[in-house]
Amino acid sequence: SKDPFSEKDEYYISVGLNSGMKESDFERKKLNLVVVLDVSGSMGSAFNQYHYDQYGNQMSSGNINDDYTKSKMKVATESLVGLIDNLNDDDKLGVVLFSNSAHLSKPLESMEITDKEQLQKNILEIYASGGTNMASGIQMGTSLFDEDLDSNQFEYENRIIFLTDAMPNTGEIRENGLFGMIKSNAEKNIYTTVIGIGVDFNTELIEEITKVSGANYYSVHSSSSFEKRM
Repeated sequence: SKDPFSEKDEYYISVGLNSGMKESDFERKKLNLVVVLDVSGSMGSAFNQYHYDQYGNQMSSGNINDDYTKSKMKVATESLVGLIDNLNDDDKLGVVLFSNSAHLSKPLESMEITDKEQLQKNILEIYASGGTNMASGIQMGTSLFDEDLDSNQFEYENRIIFLTDAMPNTGEIRENGLFGMIKSNAEKNIYTTVIGIGVDFNTELIEEITKVSGANYYSVHSSSSFEKRM
């Protein structure tokens, strides 16, 4: 093709790749999954009341439809119930709740021996109260993997889903803070997804997350976006 400015001939090559593999050939790994859920008092507020931007400023959502009037706690528990419906018998699930301190709601056990209906009923009864001790939540969530660290990494994925509506401070970057532990866990093949419920973590904290192998972060500001993300 002749360049319109220099009038010199330029040459291009097009390369197409075809692996010969179909989407149906792929299956996700079995999951060792621990959900660490913030149940502090602020989780009882509705999405339409306010959220925090990446600078920690309180922002009004200004929406009054059903998508925003549910409490964050209700949406979180309903989304977790929906997630359970998508787990297979050979997956494992553990649940940790945290406010002022952490509480073990469900040990990391196979879904094959789990009473799904009773578990879902129990989750829907969770209510919000107390403060926010993130470090206690991630510490207890991590401890649930003690017996699964030797799992075949080609067959199983170890993952923590950490859900909070709080804005972490920079102290969480320390070794014993939330993001320090996320980094430490990745070195042991335990990977973390952080979901900010009505909160946009600041750039520094997001950078700390995304620098860690296997870790990612999402922010949700409505029940529909939360359910879709989960």
